[in-house]
Parts: sequence; C-alpha cells; structure tokens
Amino acid sequence: MSKVQFTTQLTDEIKISYTAAKQLAMIAKQGNSQGIRLYLEGGAKGITLGMTVVSEQETHDSIYEKNQLKVFIDPITLSLIRGLEIGFVNETQGSGFRFSNIEFIAPPAQAGGCGFK
Repeated sequence: MSKVQFTTQLTDEIKISYTAAKQLAMIAKQGNSQGIRLYLEGGAKGITLGMTVVSEQETHDSIYEKNQLKVFIDPITLSLIRGLEIGFVNETQGSGFRFSNIEFIAPPAQAGGCGFK
C-alpha cells in the first residue's frame, strides 16, 4: 500500500496531498467547473463524505484555494469534520482518492428525521 504525504494544509480541519489537489484540479478543469465541493449526506445508516464538481459558489460556502484547486464547503459540513486528509493513490489495483483520519463531530439533535444533507 502506498503511503500518502500530506504537505498541503487546506484549512485547520482539512489537509490535502499535492497529488490529490493536482488530480482534483484537473478533474474540475475538464468539467469546466469552478472547483470541487466536499459534502456530507447521511441518514439512518450513517454519514457519507462525498465530492462533486461545481460550477458556482452557493451563498454560505467557504472557499479554499491550494495548488490551482478551489474547494467549496458548506458551513454544516465544515463544522462536522475534523482531521480530514484527502490523498490520491496510484497502485496496481487501481487509483483513486482516499479519505483518512476523519473525525465526524456528531450534529446537534434535530427534531424529527434521521438524515441531513
């Protein structure tokens, strides 16, 4: 298994490897988008962290820029993650992004419903 070096501090909560930032910037450029959005979604079966390309900023987004990559994060997602490291690995079994060291901060109890996005 390849070891990923995390040399880029995106925020106090998030680190991204140089290779991951480079790959994400390339994906965003190919899709003619402004950048990448990190988001959380979940329900009764748990919380999932995801990424998608975005063409515009939403009203309350925080925007972080590193190595020609813009990362958009809504305030709820940003408040619920700590220690996230985004890496990119290229191994014989395949290549892809790897999330590690993420510590989800439990959201405050809401009246009704079991999910959020």
